[in-house]
Amino acid sequence: MRNKLARRAALAGAFLAPVAAVLPATPAAAATTDAGGGGVNMQCVFVVTSNITPGITPTLTVSTFDSGGLTGTATCTGTVNGRRVTGPGVVGLHATETASCTVLYGTGYFAVRVPIAGGIALVIGSYVSQGGITGDMQGTAQVLSIDAGDCYNTPVTRVTTQSNVHVGPVTTS
Repeated sequence: MRNKLARRAALAGAFLAPVAAVLPATPAAAATTDAGGGGVNMQCVFVVTSNITPGITPTLTVSTFDSGGLTGTATCTGTVNGRRVTGPGVVGLHATETASCTVLYGTGYFAVRVPIAGGIALVIGSYVSQGGITGDMQGTAQVLSIDAGDCYNTPVTRVTTQSNVHVGPVTTS
């Protein structure tokens, strides 16, 4: 599992550098966990503002969505490595999306830091967005506000979204 975690961190590249920069000194009970590895079982609501480059227009194009580190709020319940989540946390997203004013699909990475019984957990993972969210987090997302641009007259370059997701491996029942 360590190799998979290291590979995901390497793939996330520039996204994880600002995430690491905002982490406090690591307590003895801290955990960095791969969301797909089986030790994570959280229900979360993420609210995140992302900058979009290039901005979204009526023409379908590939854009980068980046929160700039752990800048969003994460309200989660559940467990990380068997330890109960004890309060709100923070989340960051970095995605490459093919988007226009009416279409959005792509892939991304996320990092969420939450307090857990006895310490702090940093959970990282990847996801796919296309008519919903799948991967290491599964659920839905909606745009809460378009913070810059209107898409038709000026490109949308900043949005705030809310994701209602399960973070952890996909379970079948």
